[in-house]
This record gives sequence, structure tokens and C-alpha cells, in this order.
Amino acid sequence: MSSARLHVVQNPIHRSPAPGRRAESGRGVGEAGPAGPERPGASATEFSETVRNVVSLARKGGLEVPVFRSPPRHPGVDRTIRWRNGRPPVVAIARGERPLAAVQADAIEAIVVVNRLDERRAGRFRHAAWAALHPAGSPSVSGADSADRPAPVALGRHDTAPGEATSDAPPVASALGADQVA
Repeated sequence: MSSARLHVVQNPIHRSPAPGRRAESGRGVGEAGPAGPERPGASATEFSETVRNVVSLARKGGLEVPVFRSPPRHPGVDRTIRWRNGRPPVVAIARGERPLAAVQADAIEAIVVVNRLDERRAGRFRHAAWAALHPAGSPSVSGADSADRPAPVALGRHDTAPGEATSDAPPVASALGADQVA
């Protein structure tokens, strides 16, 4: 009969350095680390704030709201949509090494694609969503003005050609104001 051995390893990520000592990363206590200002990607907090704002706007407009998660199950992809029969789709967005503006654009486009918004309503929703994410007077994602925001991306299989039927999704009138809906 063999005896099982238990080997305990202390995770250095969860271990604080002794007072006055440097962390194993070589940075001193209180110095900027991976979550500091020089980190390249969107944080989990920024991702959740983005999703909350975009979902709130979509609900106000009577649109279907997908489930959001991060990261996608498939490595190497920026975003995925998993369609589920009778249940809301699941949108997975990579955020780790991507700029916040890219993550925000993916969240906005997810609502457009899930609701199969026609070009006009999609444009209105995008405009309202960017305004909700960056209210007037607030700093933009990169310090650039709103004209430098990412351009809308193609909707792929949900595009409608001129003359084709448009989406049956409800209008975003309540989110955008009745005066903006023609």
C-alpha cells in the first residue's frame, strides 16, 4: 500500500512581501503592476461596466439582450456568438490584450447582430451606445475625440441588401427618443 504525499505550494501571487521588501516581480510594494496604467488590455471592471451600460441601453430600447462573458472558449479569437435554441445567445469577448475601445465596439456590435438591426437602426443604436459609454465632458478611451472611435464593422450574415426585408426586432425608440425614430 503506497502512502499519498501532499505537496503544498504557496502561490506567490497571493503572498505579500515582508514589509519593506520587494515583490518577486521586482517591483516594490505600491508600484504599478499588471493592473497599473501601463497594462495593454481592458480590465475585468472595464469589461463589466461596458456590458452593464450597453445592456441597459438595449433593454430600454426593448431589444434582446445576450449573455456576455470573457474570454471566448476558443483561443485566438476576439469574439464569438453562440446561438442557443429558445435561450439568449452567449457573446464571448476577449479583453486581455485588446484596447478598451475594441472591447466596447464588440459589445455594441453584439447587440446589433443578436437583434439583426437594419442599417438605420444599427447606426442609431451604435451612436446612442457610444454616447452612453462616453458621456459629453468625459475623457474618451484614448484621449481622442468621438470622431476617432472605431468605425462600425460589417454585420456578416445578418446584413440586408437594398430592397431586402429588414429586421423584425423591436425599434430602439425608447432608448433613442421618439423624435429620432422616423
